Amino acid sequence: TAGIRPVRDSDNVNAYQFLKWEHTPDTRNTFVLQYYLNLHDRDDVSTGKTFDPAPLGDPFQLPLDFSLNTERHNLEFTHHNSSLEHTRFIWGLSAQLDRVESPYFIDDQIELDRETNRAFFNIEHEIDERHIVQLGTLYESNDFDGDRFSPRFSYIFKPEPNHSFRYSASKAIRQPFV
Repeated sequence: TAGIRPVRDSDNVNAYQFLKWEHTPDTRNTFVLQYYLNLHDRDDVSTGKTFDPAPLGDPFQLPLDFSLNTERHNLEFTHHNSSLEHTRFIWGLSAQLDRVESPYFIDDQIELDRETNRAFFNIEHEIDERHIVQLGTLYESNDFDGDRFSPRFSYIFKPEPNHSFRYSASKAIRQPFV
């Protein structure tokens, strides 16, 4: 319906970048450093339908700005270790920045930034060939809703080498996206 949604031009730019460095100094350790960027930039400015409030005034058009600019930067370090014979663990740190700017959807004077930092740890212990226990946690801190812990526990029973039953309990809390 052209009267409600006028024909307009929109310029869009999308960019994605993923960089990963992996180092395996021996058969029991692996270090991973990775960075990614997601960028979406949409310029979408137009004028709305002409309003004629006669006899109270002159006809006018409202400017409409549906522009939306978002970006996410994420940097993460992870260490995988299996130095102990029946135990493996992984731990890591990450930092993320989300930025959103949208005159129509948020406010024409505001650019929202949200920083999130994470630390995680998971350990897996093979009790014997049939029984495995896993424990893990994620600590997340952000400038929106503070600090959160998300713990996880799993028990795996393997009656046969290629078959397993898993019991897991976890609590996961995720912040809403800007």
